[in-house]
Amino acid sequence: MSLRDYKLFGAVLAFFAIYAFVILWNTWPIQEMSVAKSGVFGDSFGALTALFSGLAFAGLLTTIWQQKEEIALTRKEIRDQHFDNILFRMLEMHNNIVTDIDLRADGSNTSLQEGYLFSTGRDCFENFHEDITAIYLEKSKEEHSLEEILNNTYEEFWNLRKKDLGHYFRNLYNIFKFIKNSDIEDKKTYSNLVRAQLSDYELSILFYNCISKYGRERFKPLIEEFHILNNLPQELLLSENHKRFYSENAFI
Repeated sequence: MSLRDYKLFGAVLAFFAIYAFVILWNTWPIQEMSVAKSGVFGDSFGALTALFSGLAFAGLLTTIWQQKEEIALTRKEIRDQHFDNILFRMLEMHNNIVTDIDLRADGSNTSLQEGYLFSTGRDCFENFHEDITAIYLEKSKEEHSLEEILNNTYEEFWNLRKKDLGHYFRNLYNIFKFIKNSDIEDKKTYSNLVRAQLSDYELSILFYNCISKYGRERFKPLIEEFHILNNLPQELLLSENHKRFYSENAFI
């Protein structure tokens, strides 16, 4: 029993003692002792018995309600822990995917630039940014609308790098989709945690992926909802006016 339970038990005993004392005070000395008289004396405790029977029932209901609340809380903790476990496994997989990306100058990977240096992991995204920049500079010379130029730019870049980035973007998309579809309350905290895993150059490639046909319909709404481009350096955009393809929510 807890200290609160002992205090409650003591209060009940004290109440009974005081009540009995008052009855005895008003009936003492007892002039006649008989079955009838003792019955009347016992009946004087009837109201008190009914009161505590009601309190006992109320206590039972309170206990049931508290247990229900504790069970609900336990279920929520289990659900949240399950969510955490899955999310962190997905993040671990994401980091493994990034680590496994490599670009070699031995001919196993092609590049727009001569003398392409060996790169691994997140360093590759700087090379990807150089690739997409070079393609954009060529495409921007054509007589097309800005939207067509960007579509053509990313299409050529994707054909060049889809073997390196296909798995990367599928996994990243599923991480944000998992957060959105979960019952977790603080989704912003978890989306910020994922965003913190992305380097500046990753964000720049993600920016252009999500305004292309490969990410426009499904991934771009998640980018805007979770403010994923908030920390994207403006100098990594091919042009600052490309921001107009997103809602302001993506950058706040």
